[in-house]
Amino acid sequence: MALCAHKCSVLLKTIVSVALITLPAASAAGLRIELVQGESAIHNISSPRAIEPVIRLVDDVGQPVAGGQVTFLTPEFGPGGRFASSGTVLTTTTDAQGLATARGLRPNRQTGQWEIRIAASHGGQKARAIMPQTNATPLEPVAAKRKSSMRWILTIAAGGAAAGLAAALGGGGSTVTAAGASPAPTVVPAATPTTIIAGAASLGRP
Repeated sequence: MALCAHKCSVLLKTIVSVALITLPAASAAGLRIELVQGESAIHNISSPRAIEPVIRLVDDVGQPVAGGQVTFLTPEFGPGGRFASSGTVLTTTTDAQGLATARGLRPNRQTGQWEIRIAASHGGQKARAIMPQTNATPLEPVAAKRKSSMRWILTIAAGGAAAGLAAALGGGGSTVTAAGASPAPTVVPAATPTTIIAGAASLGRP
């Protein structure tokens, strides 16, 4: 009986050991990229600077991942932007809060929609994301230009009306007066009186 019990104990330990060896190892925490700043950003192509993209790298339970490698990629052609220090590709690492910033982004001179492609890696795990962007022209200077043009048109029209009024009143040259000022009165010289002198009367024969 003792021998049987010993053999059973050895067999049980062997089965447990084999089971532990064949169990799959626990998988490492996955990565996710959260878009913190710059998603659907609209860049003014007249400005030398753009809204800098910021992302947060987290694990599958939402904890920040520090020291992760993050790459930002912009298009080679068409609407897009470039990084001041590295062209269309910028690689950086996440800080203690899991944040990574694509510094020095500048829009190009082409208007339209484009994307920033983002890739991150840490501990053998990888994550990817896309950040939509748009390049556009500013609208305020155009409106200001139209307003200025309207001022010039009104000024010219007012000058023409004043000139026509002066001509109708019999003035010599056309004179434009300032807005709100009363036109100078027209002075008409008094008529010079005409004197008639009768000739001396004569009597008798001619």
